[in-house]
Amino acid sequence: MDLQATAQLLGNLGEFIAAIAVVVTLIYVAAQLKQGKAALDANTRAMEREYELKAQEALKVISESVAQAARPKIQDAEVAKIWLDGLSGKQLSEIDEFRFGSMMHEAIWQSATMYGRLLALERFDLARTEEKLTAIQINQNPGHLRYWDLNREDLTSWGFGDLVQAVDAARGEIQTRESS
Repeated sequence: MDLQATAQLLGNLGEFIAAIAVVVTLIYVAAQLKQGKAALDANTRAMEREYELKAQEALKVISESVAQAARPKIQDAEVAKIWLDGLSGKQLSEIDEFRFGSMMHEAIWQSATMYGRLLALERFDLARTEEKLTAIQINQNPGHLRYWDLNREDLTSWGFGDLVQAVDAARGEIQTRESS
C-alpha cells in the first residue's frame, strides 16, 4: 500500500469515527434533554401544587376574615339593628351613625382587600363575583351607597380604582336590567 492510499484510508476512518461520535453525542444530548424536560415538568407540577395550597390557605383566611366581621352583627341584636337601620338609610343617632360608619368603612375596605387578594391569586371568577355582590349591596342599600361614595376617592388612590370601575359597571348592568 502506498502512502496516498494509506492517507485516504486514514481519512475515511477518521470520517467514520467522527460520524459515530456525532451520533453518540446526539443520543447523549437527546437523553439529557429528555431528563431535563422530565425534571422541569416535575418542578412545574410541584410549584402548581404549592401555589394551589397557598391559594386555598389565602381563601381560608379571607373566609375567616369575613366571618369575623359578620360575627358582631349576628351575635349582638343592638349592633344588628344599627347595621340594618344604617343600610336602609334610616336616621341614626350621632353615636349609632358613628358605629354604623365604622362598620361600613371596615366592610368596604375588607371587600376591597379581598378583591385585591383574589386578583393576586388569579381567581378572576371570584373577583368578578365580589364586584357583583358589592354592586348589589350598593344598589339595594342607601347606607351602603352613601359610604361607598365617601370611600370612592380613597379606594381609587389606594390602587382599587379597578374595583370602583368594575362595581360602577356592575351597578349599571343591574340598573339597566331593573329598568327593563
